[in-house]
Amino acid sequence: MMPGSWMKSAHIGSMRFYIINFWILAQQIFNHMGRKAEVYVNDNVAGILEKVSSQLFVFRYEDSYYNSPKFPAISLTMPKTQQEYQSKYLFPFFFGLLSEGDNKELQCRLLRIDPDDHFSHLLATAHTDTIGAVTVREINKSQS
Repeated sequence: MMPGSWMKSAHIGSMRFYIINFWILAQQIFNHMGRKAEVYVNDNVAGILEKVSSQLFVFRYEDSYYNSPKFPAISLTMPKTQQEYQSKYLFPFFFGLLSEGDNKELQCRLLRIDPDDHFSHLLATAHTDTIGAVTVREINKSQS
């Protein structure tokens, strides 16, 4: 082995390590985009919530729910005066369904969710036992 060849080998090995880690991180970020969830009010599908990108969230009322006067809006901040809402961040109504403090910390640790990834936290915890009539259930990519 020539002098210094171990350094070249170590450098190539560390580059491979960084490339693999970058690839894994990119896949995780990509997989979190385009995620969708059905929003239910008293077990009736009210609409679809989607994380289109890291800075675009869309909620759209389902046609039948939107056109029926017997179904209420999901929140006062998202009235049925328009069918689709867009936001640069998770809508405050949905953010309000998330736990806080020690409960949030425990949930995120047990579910292995980034505490700053509010959409993943919502999908993992708001499908049952929420405060009020609204639940949120993730739509698997194979279903959409």
